[in-house]
Amino acid sequence: ESGFNSHNLTITLTDKSTYELAEIFNRDWQFTTTLSLELPEKPNLPDDNITFATNANVKQQLTDNTAKSENSVWAIVSEVTDSDLIQSLSDAATKGKDVRLILSPTIMPANWPETLEKLNSAGVQIRYFKYPGNNSLGLNLGIFDGKSFILSSSGWSYASFVMDHELSLTIPSPSATEVLVQQF
Repeated sequence: ESGFNSHNLTITLTDKSTYELAEIFNRDWQFTTTLSLELPEKPNLPDDNITFATNANVKQQLTDNTAKSENSVWAIVSEVTDSDLIQSLSDAATKGKDVRLILSPTIMPANWPETLEKLNSAGVQIRYFKYPGNNSLGLNLGIFDGKSFILSSSGWSYASFVMDHELSLTIPSPSATEVLVQQF
């Protein structure tokens, strides 16, 4: 119930991305039950250019998109504590890119002051999520050059990328991204 009261985002997927997500679910299903969902070998669905990543590949998608961005990297994320991603964001800001983070006020300041100092000293602009009713921040989103975005299932930490089972969607849609830019 509290999840519905958090600041979050939903995306409706269609076409090839639904099949790719079903494949990920099928692998997890087989891992937990040894039964296959018997998906078709090759569905006849249009390609929608959405990229899925799991586990360490989530981090790779984030660092790659941060490095490739030409002008800006904006993120709303509960935490940014992975050292490689912190370095990538710091490098982007040092190169003059507009790097802005909206972070959880309960996770980052108390637990990661040295990380915040490193990001601040590199020129990363940091704000803290403050929502009416003190709803929690459930959104983990990166916006790159206002043209594409990555939505991930967790904060951006070492545990999320290496120890947990997490998922991200990279969506190269300027029109969908524009809606998120307005919300940011």
